[in-house]
Amino acid sequence: MDEIDSLEGATLVRVLSQLRTGFEYRPSAFPASVALCGLRDVRHYKVAAGGSPELSGGPSPFNVIVESLRLGDFTLDEIHDLYSQHTAETDRVFTDEAVEQVHRLATGQPWLVNALAAEIVDRMKVPVTEPVSVEHVNAARERIIQARPSHLDSLVRRLQEPAVRRVLEPVLASTDEPADLTCSDDRSYARDLGLVAETPDGGLRIANPIYDEVIARALAEIVVRDRGRFQHRGTSSAPTAVSTCRTC
Repeated sequence: MDEIDSLEGATLVRVLSQLRTGFEYRPSAFPASVALCGLRDVRHYKVAAGGSPELSGGPSPFNVIVESLRLGDFTLDEIHDLYSQHTAETDRVFTDEAVEQVHRLATGQPWLVNALAAEIVDRMKVPVTEPVSVEHVNAARERIIQARPSHLDSLVRRLQEPAVRRVLEPVLASTDEPADLTCSDDRSYARDLGLVAETPDGGLRIANPIYDEVIARALAEIVVRDRGRFQHRGTSSAPTAVSTCRTC
């Protein structure tokens, strides 16, 4: 069941409840196993259903999980192999430097790896006879960020979630994270969403440079919008200093 976490509230509860009930009738009258595919782990679905985030591991119907798997990001070699398949079909060449730039900008995030190539091939329409270069990749990056397709727009909407904000604010401000159980669960949630990745020293960073730029621009837009509302209400005539932080 793909994109299961697009369901919310009572609808999500009903679907999970049916899976829980059907378990007793396996395998003759119910599937032996069901794969739920989405951005979130099942333990986080209770939040989407309107429950307390502190109880995201909660009771039935949310404890239907047997095993949780996360698809990893592409390695540099896997991106080479992926793009080579396109080259074999079309004779379009991606230079080694271009592939390395894709890996650097996307850090292997599957949607971004495919989106950058699609932007270059389908929308920028770089001629087949012209090797795809670093300059093409950088142009595609900017076009994707400006267009903010549904994948990135969904990312921006996540910034409004309290659990995500509790994780991102110290990361963007380069401060230590609070070490309590709630924030630990928040950290796991943000990591499952693909928003953040762990650093070698156990800290967190924004998952990739493209997400970093999208988040920085989205936060800047929020600051400008909120400042405009503040000034429109006329609650104060004093100038307001506003700053935003982002990782390098």
